[in-house]
Amino acid sequence: MRRRLVMVEWEDAGARPGWTADADIDTSALICRSVGWLVRSNPVVLAQTDGEGEWNGLFQIPKRMVLRIIDLQEPKCSS
Repeated sequence: MRRRLVMVEWEDAGARPGWTADADIDTSALICRSVGWLVRSNPVVLAQTDGEGEWNGLFQIPKRMVLRIIDLQEPKCSS
């Protein structure tokens, strides 16, 4: 089964060390983008390497944090 190469745009949680004045609190979204082979869709699991049924470099993103999934075109491999 051929997997999709995708970019996942997702909102991350964040923490800030130390004390922060009330006026300096930054509540802007922490948007991340990750690229990989879509192994699972709920939760979203990406892999860095497709090894014909085995995966390397798995990365899991909870579905509720995913903003969008964009299909990418697989690059042609030169022989």
